Amino acid sequence: MNIYKNLNRASIFCLFILGAVSFSCDKDFLTEYNPANRTTDNYYNTAIGFEGLVNSCYPLLRDMTQRRKLTHNGTDLFVESGFAGPFYNLTNQIGSERDVYDNRFNSSNGELQTYWDQLYKEINRCNAAITRKDKVVGMDPTKLNDMVAQTKFLRALSYFFAVQQWGDIPMPLTESLGSSLEAKKSSAKDVYTQIIADLNDCFATLPATQADQGRVTKGAAQFLLAKVYLTRGWNFNNSLGGTDADFTKALSLCDELIASNLYPLEANWNTLWPLHNKNVNNETASLASSVVAANGSKEVIFAIQYANPLYYKGDGNFDAATGIQGNDMHSQFGGGPSGLAQVANGPIYGRQVNSHIPTWAAYRLFDPKLDSRYEGTYNSVSYATAAGSVSLAKNTYAQNLTINYVKGDTTGYIRAWNDPILKESDKGVNVKGGYQKIQCYKSP
Repeated sequence: MNIYKNLNRASIFCLFILGAVSFSCDKDFLTEYNPANRTTDNYYNTAIGFEGLVNSCYPLLRDMTQRRKLTHNGTDLFVESGFAGPFYNLTNQIGSERDVYDNRFNSSNGELQTYWDQLYKEINRCNAAITRKDKVVGMDPTKLNDMVAQTKFLRALSYFFAVQQWGDIPMPLTESLGSSLEAKKSSAKDVYTQIIADLNDCFATLPATQADQGRVTKGAAQFLLAKVYLTRGWNFNNSLGGTDADFTKALSLCDELIASNLYPLEANWNTLWPLHNKNVNNETASLASSVVAANGSKEVIFAIQYANPLYYKGDGNFDAATGIQGNDMHSQFGGGPSGLAQVANGPIYGRQVNSHIPTWAAYRLFDPKLDSRYEGTYNSVSYATAAGSVSLAKNTYAQNLTINYVKGDTTGYIRAWNDPILKESDKGVNVKGGYQKIQCYKSP
């Protein structure tokens, strides 16, 4: 019985303590508070959050421009080759679907799928900013309008890319907040109407200059609007809603842009591109500094930015570890140097992957004798990056000759397209009756 009495007293005491705790607890004591908790609704409505949202629309431009095979190849200027040679030289291969436009060029094409995903990812980010603009607090109204105008430009640019590639496309104009299996197409005519409306809003709102290099300006909107009018004016298949008046509007916009004197032409066209020494052994500037200098040209209206030297790493693939989309454009155009004596892939000449091979039409854009732009576009001479020797014993027409090189010697030279070889002896060592000894490879 004593045990029972003691247990009973203990039970009563515990109940008393529990009741005391229950009635004395403040309700907030049990409410979890996380000062770092952020949602899209409570962050993007702030000034710093909204600016971050707009800024996030710019990096995707790097991803989108990596889809060059869809815009360059298959035109009259570039063809795709891989490592088998350009399409027009192939005898036993049918070439890339982007060159011949056959039935392989369909929705299962990886390049098309990636481009579609990137464009609509960009469009949704822009829609998020445009949709949320009225809820932003604490931001100067002028800056807010500028930020919204920037996203309207980027949305218009994305839709312009998409409508040119696919024609009739889905055209969401508000932020997608959930998943959906349904996508309603808008006609190409309606898409162009929306693009022009967005760009007219931009043109009326954006400042002439921006403090940050690479941000959209009034001139960029004006230039893109002119290009849109030029494209719609042709009214492809009578499906774009274009008329001859579009050409007149495009001309007027371009005349206004020129008259603004904000974008004077460079006296030397070649300074628009990253500066380099023709003899790479004498190069002093870094790739990053050269590109920054070229982007600083007043002739540049709008340029996609790779603001950190790491972004020039030459890798076009997205790096998940760093979040960086590399700039590999310098390695994509033309043939590589690896087939030339004493010239190897590496940091000096780069690693060429032959994605875009210039056609004869591309070479003939400029007259090498009359137009300095030829020298600024094409590299016609290569230099040894290390000492070494090359035997001609296994050439097509074998010769008992070994050519010795020192660093800096000329290893290859490509004649201008309008300066053909007329004498058999000028064809060099790889033809029957060619030179027995070559001295012209030596640098002067």
